[in-house]
Amino acid sequence: MNHSMISFPLTLQYAFKGLVFIAKNPAGKTINVQEIAEIENLPSHFLGKIFQRLVLSNILDSKRGPGGGYILLKRPEQVHLLEVANSLMSYDGEKRECLFGLGACGEVEHCPIHGVVKTTEKEIEKLLEDWTLLDLVNGKQ
Repeated sequence: MNHSMISFPLTLQYAFKGLVFIAKNPAGKTINVQEIAEIENLPSHFLGKIFQRLVLSNILDSKRGPGGGYILLKRPEQVHLLEVANSLMSYDGEKRECLFGLGACGEVEHCPIHGVVKTTEKEIEKLLEDWTLLDLVNGKQ
C-alpha cells in the first residue's frame, strides 16, 4: 500500500508546519503568520486562528505592531506534540464519524473495528507524547 490510511486533521498538520517554521528561526525572533503561510503554502487566516489557540495554551506568544508576530515560549525540545494536539483538538469542531455509519464514535455502541481504532489511537497518542517539536525540526522518522 503506497498511501497512508491515517492522517492528522488539517488543524494539526498546519500547526506542526507553522511551529516547525518558527522553531527553525533564531530563538526570540518573531515570525509573521503571513510569512509562514506564504512560504509553507497554508491559509493565513486559518493558521492565525490555530496560532491564537497555541497562545492560549502557552505554547506561543504573540507580539503586536511593527515587527510583530509569534515566538515559541519554550525551547523546541520542550514542546511535546501531544501538548499541541491536546490544545487544538479540545477546541476542534470536527466530529469523528464511525466508518460503519453508527454515528459519532463512542464508548457505548461499538462498531466491528472499534478495538483496533482505540488501540491505534493510544499508540498515536504515545508517539505524540514522546516526540517533540525538535524531532520534527530534525526530520525524525
